[in-house]
Formats: sequence, C-alpha cells, structure tokens
Amino acid sequence: MPRLSCWFVRAALLHLGSGVLIGALLLSAKGFPAALGWAWSLLIAHIQLLIVGWLIQFALGVAYWILPRLDGAGARGRPSAAWFSFAALNAGTLLAALALSLRALLPNVWSAVLVGAAALLQVGAMAAFGWHAWPRLRALPAPTLAGPALQATRATSDRVEA
Repeated sequence: MPRLSCWFVRAALLHLGSGVLIGALLLSAKGFPAALGWAWSLLIAHIQLLIVGWLIQFALGVAYWILPRLDGAGARGRPSAAWFSFAALNAGTLLAALALSLRALLPNVWSAVLVGAAALLQVGAMAAFGWHAWPRLRALPAPTLAGPALQATRATSDRVEA
C-alpha cells in the first residue's frame, strides 16, 4: 500500500474514533440532560468527523491505492495534488468540526467565517484529488482474441453455419 494511502486510512481511523467518542457523549447526554446538555453542540462535529473525516477520507485513501497506474513503472499521477488533498481535507474537517461546534455555542460572525474557510478547504481537497486522479481514469483496452480463444470462436461459428 502506498504511503499516502496509509496516511489517509490512519487519519480516517482517527476521525472514526473521535466521532464515536463524541457519539458516546451524545448518547450519555440523552440519559443525563441536566449535566450534559451542552454536548448537543457537538452533534454537527460528530457528523462532520464521521462523514467527511472517516467515510470520504477512507474512500480517497483506497482510491489512491486501487486506481490503475499510469504506466508500467507504477506512476500514480500527480502525487503533490494528492498530498495537498490529504492536508486540506484534514484541516478542513477539523476546522469545520471546531467552527460548527463553536457556532452552536456562540453564534457570531467569526464562527461563520471559519465555517466558510473550512468549506473552501474541503472543496479544494476534493478538486485537488480529482485533478490528481483524472488521468488514472481510463477505459480498459478491448480484449483481443488469440490462440485457443480464437480457435474456439471459429469452431463455434463453423457449427452455426452448418
């Protein structure tokens, strides 16, 4: 597995663990609303960490690993764009989780600016990964019939004509 795929998957697992811990806190807040009522401000962070941090990041890590190489030497396209995607996605996810939780507690202009910055980072990450992966998405070459497969096809067509 390429190094970048390992980093994508490791970061995705960290986001999964964080999202599950916040989910456990939210579940506890249902049982103890007086003591943990503030925890509901973390709901959007929980969603952000699990959907973007875990699900999308894991998919990108596997895609970087599994998409076809560009040549026989194993070139994977534009690795700098993929690394930028990794950094921007993680920064955007963490910033969004923090800013959206902050916005739920203290709605103000700065929290909205932070949410916008997080969204730009996440969109930039997706665009960079798409730019990296686009050359790797190509149609498979058509299979050619040779040897036994060609002879079997000819024998079948001879039987049909007779």
